Amino acid sequence: MNNFLKASANLCRYAIIFAGILTLGSFCVNAVFAGAKGDATEYCKAANRKFDDGDYNKSLDYYKKALKINRSKENIEGAAFNLINMASVYYKLGENESANKSLDEIFGELRFRHNHSALLADAAIIKTLINIRSNNLPAASEWLGKASSFPQNKESNTQGRVYNLKARLAILNKDFKFAVELGKKGIAHNRQIDDAPELANSLRFTAKGHVMLGEYGAAKSLCDQAIAIDKQLGASGKIVADLFTFGDIFFKQNKFEEAMSYYLRSKSVAENSGDYENAKHADAMTIKCNAGQKSVITEQLSIITNE
Repeated sequence: MNNFLKASANLCRYAIIFAGILTLGSFCVNAVFAGAKGDATEYCKAANRKFDDGDYNKSLDYYKKALKINRSKENIEGAAFNLINMASVYYKLGENESANKSLDEIFGELRFRHNHSALLADAAIIKTLINIRSNNLPAASEWLGKASSFPQNKESNTQGRVYNLKARLAILNKDFKFAVELGKKGIAHNRQIDDAPELANSLRFTAKGHVMLGEYGAAKSLCDQAIAIDKQLGASGKIVADLFTFGDIFFKQNKFEEAMSYYLRSKSVAENSGDYENAKHADAMTIKCNAGQKSVITEQLSIITNE
């Protein structure tokens, strides 16, 4: 099975939602049904459908019902999966405190009863994202270190995600050369293990680093590859990020008309996928493009007048 089929068909991975700053990309994988039994499985399936429909509150309700059933049967693995899915939905809803509470249960009692290293690594990654959102970059870096410290198995791609998040942190710390270096490592790793979603993320992060260094040709080439993958995967949130990054490439060169076209496309995809927050970000950039165009016209008129 090729990677694109695996990405869409695999139902044994967590509902981790990396919905951070738009220009840095957003990541999403499917909800996990593994470990659930009986009615809990049906609730997980219903939660996944609601999540895909953007009904996050209803999705959360179904995960809670699945959690209750798994706890009533002392199904530790199922309960752990439910908790991480709940944390992911809480994160998506912006409820960091509730997300942390679910994750703390995984790192607390459940860790001693079910030491699932891949799940613990993913929980640490969500902790990383929560701290990035709170602008606590030192804590984010610490949790990312914990994520990479857990033993890995063949079914887990913790290292690929760690490379990408390290690149993201480097960008937030304005260390753009290091971000490009880390992004390239992510590209090589994720290409080697045939992980298309994470490869697209690596390409986008590396492109963002190149943009900030003024290396626009390299950035565009990487973005072309990223959006091709994301469109094949049908990953709307990541397409929003790809288009936004294209906009940045042209905006940084004062090519405001081209930049605006990409920001408008990013806004359209965001609005039609229910991502109104990032639609607002794209709209704000179109306003800046309009202001930039007016500034250029004014400057040109001034030159003509002086001549």
